[in-house]
Amino acid sequence: MGCLSTDPEPFGTGGVYLEYCLAKPAWVRLEVYTARRVLWRTRYRWNQAGAQQVWYPGTAGGVALEPGSYAFAVTAYFGPGLSVTRTGSLTRGDAP
Repeated sequence: MGCLSTDPEPFGTGGVYLEYCLAKPAWVRLEVYTARRVLWRTRYRWNQAGAQQVWYPGTAGGVALEPGSYAFAVTAYFGPGLSVTRTGSLTRGDAP
């Protein structure tokens, strides 16, 4: 798994795209979290090989995130016993 980024960075109240690339098709789950807890996650979803983009609304439980730094993880499952997780960071800025 390659190319891991967010757009825009930093993001405002409108949300942010989490972007990643897959060399081959896989089941994928994304999570956004703090050091204390997971704030948001997707269900496992089938992705074809290539560049992927998932919209994250910038909320946790329907409430906008406070300005600050957060982490995200992309886990790709290619088959029994074969998975890859990559992590990145995203920043919620002060401006909307």
